Amino acid sequence: MNHEQSTPPEYDRTYARIYHVAKLAINTVSTLRVNGAENIPDSPAIYAANHNTVYDPLWLALAYYEHAHQPLRFLAKKGYFDGKGIDDKGKFGRITKTLVHATGQIPVDRENGKNDGSIDAAVAALNDGSSIGIFPEGSLSVRGELSKLRSGIARIALRAENDIPIVPVAIAPKDKRFGRSVMSVTFGEPIDTTEYAKPPRKFLPELAKARLITDNLEAELAELTGYARTGKYAK
Repeated sequence: MNHEQSTPPEYDRTYARIYHVAKLAINTVSTLRVNGAENIPDSPAIYAANHNTVYDPLWLALAYYEHAHQPLRFLAKKGYFDGKGIDDKGKFGRITKTLVHATGQIPVDRENGKNDGSIDAAVAALNDGSSIGIFPEGSLSVRGELSKLRSGIARIALRAENDIPIVPVAIAPKDKRFGRSVMSVTFGEPIDTTEYAKPPRKFLPELAKARLITDNLEAELAELTGYARTGKYAK
């Protein structure tokens, strides 16, 4: 059963301020083009996007907020929370650290592979009414290629208390228009995960169900982006 989407008030206020400032700044040099907004559910969902640049969370957050008027909480690498910045060498470290804490992002410890806590935190966020954004390739991929997706995203959907759809999202630059760069964010049709709670798939182990959902998502993302699937995990 779907439930109403909501986020903690402090995140709402922070996101609203950041959205207007970021949109104003971006509009001076770029154009954000959003497609498929009708595919954004009214209830909590997981938004799964391809990942080619460190700015992808910004594009997805802006596109989502523009149409849902709700914050999107991301699973983000732990280094952002520790002040290591976007390059792990301190670039924009203080700003990034402040932003991820103030907007309720969820840390992922990729280096040590300790992601159970991150999965639990993401499930809790969904149960509380938030929607979350994930880049299931796990790391940056070469533009034009789609790396093999990691199954943590499906485990999160399966463990949530309510029916949580997974929305594939394609983020890609388009040809410049009037000298301005154009970034396209396209929301695909939500993937229904409820069939995995019904026989016969109900009786499959969680990891098997998660892999099936993830493979389906990968196929949908490949079609949405037009990118070639590498069959290998991003390094």
